[in-house]
Amino acid sequence: MSPARTRRQEPAPIVEWLRPGVFTQAEILAELRRALVAGVAAPGSALPVDAIAERFQVSRIPVREALKSLQAEGLVEHQPRGEYIVTRLTQAEYTELYAMREALESLAMRAAIHRADDEMRSRLATLHTAAGEALAAGDAYAWDRIGRRIHATLIAASGMTLLPKLLDTVFNIAALAQPMGLVTAQELDELHGEHGEMVQAFVTGDADRLISASHRHTTHLQQLVASLPQDLDVFASPPKDESPELA
Repeated sequence: MSPARTRRQEPAPIVEWLRPGVFTQAEILAELRRALVAGVAAPGSALPVDAIAERFQVSRIPVREALKSLQAEGLVEHQPRGEYIVTRLTQAEYTELYAMREALESLAMRAAIHRADDEMRSRLATLHTAAGEALAAGDAYAWDRIGRRIHATLIAASGMTLLPKLLDTVFNIAALAQPMGLVTAQELDELHGEHGEMVQAFVTGDADRLISASHRHTTHLQQLVASLPQDLDVFASPPKDESPELA
């Protein structure tokens, strides 16, 4: 995440998405993270501290502290003149990110499949059905949000405590550019089918099939991201009339 990639310095449209009012330090951090991961500010765009502080009705201090925390999470970068921008990854960094994701997910899924119960299986099946409905409606953003919940459910089923936090950070960084908003409907349909195979493998308790399906899915994601425009001025931000919630 090199300081050289800083040519986009216009104020980010993040301010209008933030919920106004007085927030605690923890709430300010969570709200900024929520908006960034929802993709409401393009990678490389500036994060105006004064405007954000005014939106929250607080001083600059808690906003700067929150941005420092987000920098530690890899979501923002600090510039030489004291400004903060949304993290902007190179293709090489995306490749590294997905390699990390695959290694961590494989570890979690092997543990998860041996702890599966009917409630977990039912939850995954319900999520995959909901994702299919979003896909049929042409809502790539809803599909992506539900897809992340599918992965999160599989990971949480492992019973591990530290690994899900690491993966959450990896997913958050990858979400900044909202790559799923730029892929074709056919590609989304293929990704949805891969999710379906993963869910089916989990439901039937087939660990090898689950890991194999997860590997194909991650490889496919890497290929898609590599094929997207190198110039991240091409950015698929969510429609203005949609809430950036990540429930």
